[in-house]
Amino acid sequence: MAFEVLKYKFAMSNRLIVKNGYIVSGKEIIEADILIEGGLITEIAAHINVKDVIIVDAAHQYVMPGGIDPHVHLSLSTPNGVIADDFREGSIAALAGGTTTFIDFITPERNESLIDAATKRKKEAENSLIDFAFHGSITSWNENTYSEMKACVENEGISSFKVYMAYKKTIGIADDILFRTLKSANQLGTLVLSHCENGDVIDILQEEAINNEHYEAKYHGLTRPSSTEAEAINRALMMAEITKAPLYVVHVSTRQGAELIKKAKAENIKVFAETCPHYLLLDDEVYQKKNNPEIYIMSPPLRKKQDRDYLWKALSNGTIDIISTDHCSFLLKDKINKSNFTRVPNGIAGLETRLSLLFTYGVLDSKISVNRFVELTAANPAKMFGLYPQKGSISVGADADIVIWGKEKSIITNSQLHHKSDHTVYEGMPIGAMPKTVICGGQIAYDKGILYVERLRGKYLKRRKWDSETVGA
Repeated sequence: MAFEVLKYKFAMSNRLIVKNGYIVSGKEIIEADILIEGGLITEIAAHINVKDVIIVDAAHQYVMPGGIDPHVHLSLSTPNGVIADDFREGSIAALAGGTTTFIDFITPERNESLIDAATKRKKEAENSLIDFAFHGSITSWNENTYSEMKACVENEGISSFKVYMAYKKTIGIADDILFRTLKSANQLGTLVLSHCENGDVIDILQEEAINNEHYEAKYHGLTRPSSTEAEAINRALMMAEITKAPLYVVHVSTRQGAELIKKAKAENIKVFAETCPHYLLLDDEVYQKKNNPEIYIMSPPLRKKQDRDYLWKALSNGTIDIISTDHCSFLLKDKINKSNFTRVPNGIAGLETRLSLLFTYGVLDSKISVNRFVELTAANPAKMFGLYPQKGSISVGADADIVIWGKEKSIITNSQLHHKSDHTVYEGMPIGAMPKTVICGGQIAYDKGILYVERLRGKYLKRRKWDSETVGA
């Protein structure tokens, strides 16, 4: 969506006070003012009165820490297409949706130096308007891999590494590399993120489908059945238990997978999990649509309604720790009219809609509390990925990344969104709340539907090592 970047008189001030708001953390709600100076929160008190300051009236609405999305994909070429959003476009969409920090990925080619890949990736992210960080990805293993992981931790502040148990023909890894990665992560004090699907089985099922001329979008889900996720999660959990490494399962989509994680947590295995709005709000019936069912192709695929229902329970009972987006947007021309489902690029846009959807269908529908909302979208991501309390909290000394919420009702339509993608899977979905004002680094970046981004410059964040005490705080 095209928009005009405007000058904002408030943005020229380095001192703001947010007044008349209800500050929400993961544990409480307090009524207080917030003083912002030089991009940081410098005071929180019942009544703050200082001169020469811009007053931002929260109008007795919720005031929350800016959202942190720990799982996004921007400025990336995939085997089936190029992602629509670069870091600038992605950060604009993030700001309009109340997200002020995100974490993307360094994904080297097979046997490419992780250090070289990190250098290139940081260059690609220089136009981000919000603060950003990276997870490293392990796509192969050689005599240099451990030392490169160590250099990333010590020199680049990268405290998490991702592995893919699917996509074996491109970036996916075998079990021996997964085990080595977990063992190394334990030694280095880092977290391992795992895309848990049995890639070998999926490859065979897809080959059989194409050989039988089953090309339609519905076969994307049928060739990635729920058991392929559950089996892979179980395998990763076994290795995490042996190595004693912390494991973070990305985009959990099934009841089976969530139940395994719940059981592992009860057994004190260091496992954590995320899911995404699309797994909470959509199901596999969309693959039967007559018009463009390909737009719903992502991995893992959408599941059954009963999986959706269980994932909501897993959010409220602590089985799932974080809501991310796995934002991976494509243009419609790249998603549709492919000769078969295996050639459709996997992924959807979600950066701008994540918080409004979760607030509407989680908080307003009484599935989760507003405090749990803050945990899932800001506090827990900051704690998990070495950014707390500088990010993910409204506290003295923290970065002034703040969202004031409004209760205006609306309908999601792609024409009103700010990502580059020309469609959204949430088209026509009602929402009952959305960010009214977004303050990023002490600057008003979004207010009442208008973006003010000319002074915003995102910075690369070096993160602390994984800390179990911080995560459990």
